[in-house]
Amino acid sequence: MTSRTPSTTLSREKNHDDDAHPRSDPANPFGYVSIRGHVVAVVEDGAIEHVERLSQRYFGKPYPWWQPGEVREIFRIAIDRVRTVDIR
Repeated sequence: MTSRTPSTTLSREKNHDDDAHPRSDPANPFGYVSIRGHVVAVVEDGAIEHVERLSQRYFGKPYPWWQPGEVREIFRIAIDRVRTVDIR
């Protein structure tokens, strides 16, 4: 089973787009990837470390938007369907 690991806070409701699937081509600006799946697990363990790693990777510094009492979750999502379109 292939899965992705988005992270969010308990207080947010959001859609998670994932264009890192192996079928996507970053060199093709006309390509489109749609990934559909379902949540198989929601965990808090490791969620803070996960967002800190992402913040270091993309911002080069600790996560700057912590809120008092904030609890983070990680959603484990099993991929059900991948659709690719090349509109060139």
